[in-house]
Amino acid sequence: MWNPFSSNKKKCLYCGANQTPSHTLSRIESTITVATTDFQERFLRSRIARPGYSLGEWLIMRLLDLAVFLHVITFSDDVQTAPITRGRVLWEEAVKRGIDMQNLRFLGKPTDLFRARFLPTDKYFYFSGLPRKQGADNPALAWMDDKAVLKKRLREANIPVPNGGSFSSYEKARQVFHSLSKPVIVKPRLGSRGRHTTTFISNEADLKKAIKIAQRMCRYFIMEEHLTGAVYRGTVIDGIVRGILGGDPPRITGDGVHTIVELARMKNETKDPRVKDAEINHMMEDFLARQEYTFETILQNGKTIDLSEKIGLSYGGSSAEVTETTHPKIISYLEQAAKTVDDPILGFDFIIEDIMRDPDTQKWGIIECNALPFINLHHSPLVGTPKNIAGYVWDYIYREEMKEKR
Repeated sequence: MWNPFSSNKKKCLYCGANQTPSHTLSRIESTITVATTDFQERFLRSRIARPGYSLGEWLIMRLLDLAVFLHVITFSDDVQTAPITRGRVLWEEAVKRGIDMQNLRFLGKPTDLFRARFLPTDKYFYFSGLPRKQGADNPALAWMDDKAVLKKRLREANIPVPNGGSFSSYEKARQVFHSLSKPVIVKPRLGSRGRHTTTFISNEADLKKAIKIAQRMCRYFIMEEHLTGAVYRGTVIDGIVRGILGGDPPRITGDGVHTIVELARMKNETKDPRVKDAEINHMMEDFLARQEYTFETILQNGKTIDLSEKIGLSYGGSSAEVTETTHPKIISYLEQAAKTVDDPILGFDFIIEDIMRDPDTQKWGIIECNALPFINLHHSPLVGTPKNIAGYVWDYIYREEMKEKR
């Protein structure tokens, strides 16, 4: 029997294009993080947080100095060595601005760790993924990536989120399942990029299977009502929405003649070269089955359906920068959400049917927050005008540096 988790498989289909090195380690780490969220937040609000943070930062720097002395860590000036595109667009913008930025290489291999300095100063600051204000100890760092806590805080601030909740067992989820509008979605409580997420769940059998999939990544999982519409990423830098990118899964439209699998193959043959193929596999077959389709179903002429719950170019979908056409109330909600989280660099994912229409006339909601958003998505949309989010990040960091000097 086919098993997507099998150790003999090089690729976990539920992780998709963003593979998790170890499901076991991810489950342990995320489960402990969820269980200790309250403690972490209380610590960050305590009097000892700042000196504790400073001490930890000092120890890390001393270990870094030792690693550099032993040549375990070296530095690269080559922008192309950035292993993640997010770091690359940030680095390219740094070069344009005359900011000295380097990648930390561990045993000769590139990492998502960097150092940078605003010339002519000789003082570097270090960061992982994206730069932040130095010495930051924001209590929200303890919970902003936790989907359950985030939605609780947003709901309290009267910001729309989907109905549902967090669970750790099938039985508890099943009891609530029957009170929610169908279909529902199940995903790990901690995690990003759609890993181990199952959509279009309408019965207990599919629910049970979806929970098993999600719990491979985290003991705690989210079950909530499935919102209709595209998934959007609103990136907020220093309290201001700087970009909104819409993402869609791979879609086909019936012609009354060809089967779904034939239409999927035709789509792959005629797609934009920047878009990867929509993989025709067990994942797609299961996704279609939850909507009562098979590969051999012939769609009626003009009928459009999704082929996957995963969105974006990596899965055969699309992306579009839509900041200018987004309804101003949506912008306001996102900036209000940023105030609620109270952090300067955030990426909010939300689902809405019509981005141009008043959100208060639609069923929509914010589904998660990312403390380390992939700003590169705004730099190269399939459709629309690219947004230089890296530039806004550096503007923010420079302002903070100038405040420190004053």
